[in-house]
Amino acid sequence: MDTRIRLELRGKQPSEVTILDLSNCKTGGEIDGLTDEFSALENLDMQNTSLANIKMFPKLVSLKKLDLSGNRLSKGLEVLKECKNLRTLSLNNNKFKEIETFEPLKDLEFLTHLDVDGNEFEDKTDFKFKVFNMLPSLLFLDGEDKDGNEAKSDDDDDDDDEEEEEDDDDDSGEEEEGSDSDEDDGPGLSALYDNTALLDDDDEADFDGDAAVDVSSDDLEDDDEEEAQTSKGLKRKLEEGDSD
Repeated sequence: MDTRIRLELRGKQPSEVTILDLSNCKTGGEIDGLTDEFSALENLDMQNTSLANIKMFPKLVSLKKLDLSGNRLSKGLEVLKECKNLRTLSLNNNKFKEIETFEPLKDLEFLTHLDVDGNEFEDKTDFKFKVFNMLPSLLFLDGEDKDGNEAKSDDDDDDDDEEEEEDDDDDSGEEEEGSDSDEDDGPGLSALYDNTALLDDDDEADFDGDAAVDVSSDDLEDDDEEEAQTSKGLKRKLEEGDSD
């Protein structure tokens, strides 16, 4: 196990490692090479490592997820009490026979997920009820809550996060489209005022033209009246001459 750990470090210091996969690593039945130096370790996979005990399990203050499935463990869980932040513990396919061996886990106040399927429990009467009562913080036992509802998998949580991100992107896109449409609706007030000024100038020009037309038509009417009076005067003179 010590050799496998050095390989998994990949040049990092133990205090820099957050995920460590030691699954299927051959051991002599005990933990070797894993120390308190892994202070930042959050996820540790030790399934199928032929462990018969975990007496040498280190104090990992940041550990949140531990997989000890597929080993030969039957007791000794009290050593995990030092892993105060442990949330998920898998003990599937080991050699546990008595429910009371889980009692040390009640000191883990953040433990919410526990998997113990495939063990050799002698008394399975009200098994689920007893385990939930023993561990107050526990939410899911073997993937189900007290009422038999299945727990969400990590993939489901990732899908939910992606859907939320997509919804956020859609909302931001709609806001951008709204701002673009506002810009495309037309000119601002300043442009409208400028157009109004242009319209006023055009109206004044039209008014001056109409006035000029009105004036010229009045002049023509006066000229017509004068011609008519002149012709009438000539006609009278001719009539008076004839009478003489």
